[in-house]
Amino acid sequence: MDKERRPWVSAPVTQTGWAVEMNAGYTGAALDWLSKNIGWTVREGLDAAWKDSNVGAHGVIALTACPKWDQETWSGSLPFSFTRLNTGHNRADLVKAIVEAHAFAIRANLEALDETLSQTTEHLVLTGGWVSDSNFSQLVADVTERIVYSIPSFDASLKASTMLVNQHIPEVMPHQASTTIFEPSATSSKYHDFYTRYCEVYEYSILTSAK
Repeated sequence: MDKERRPWVSAPVTQTGWAVEMNAGYTGAALDWLSKNIGWTVREGLDAAWKDSNVGAHGVIALTACPKWDQETWSGSLPFSFTRLNTGHNRADLVKAIVEAHAFAIRANLEALDETLSQTTEHLVLTGGWVSDSNFSQLVADVTERIVYSIPSFDASLKASTMLVNQHIPEVMPHQASTTIFEPSATSSKYHDFYTRYCEVYEYSILTSAK
């Protein structure tokens, strides 16, 4: 159905929804590398990002997660760099920028899927390792402006992900797993400009310069 044939995996897999594999980029690898070089564990970096940074990471942008899934994007190497970085930024801002980039990429791919299907949804089921951090689930809800059903148990999250690619395994249905609901907060509107800026900078810095 998608004229650009972007590689959304396992869609559709059920009669009621789509599974979208959000391989948004090397976010985890970027966090590992950054944490080692600034003397934090990943957990310490994430805690600092939520505590000592703000919405938009004080303006710094991490080009680590891809807002476009198409042949043009994947024909080159994936980026890992920071832009709009200055001496006023701290370590927490760098971590926050990477995490926000991941959420921005999720939103971009969801919006592209909405356009392809000519419909949208207000609800997301979020699975994977990231959902163990409630702050990230809230971030996804705020950035995407959708209600997020997070499956915080890692084991249950893996089973739910498996169900989404194989609907014939009834014992791992997501609704049987314990979920936490995150609704867009008052912070949600603040992400509009940061999201737009991220997409514009990514397009200019990576896609345009690669030609």
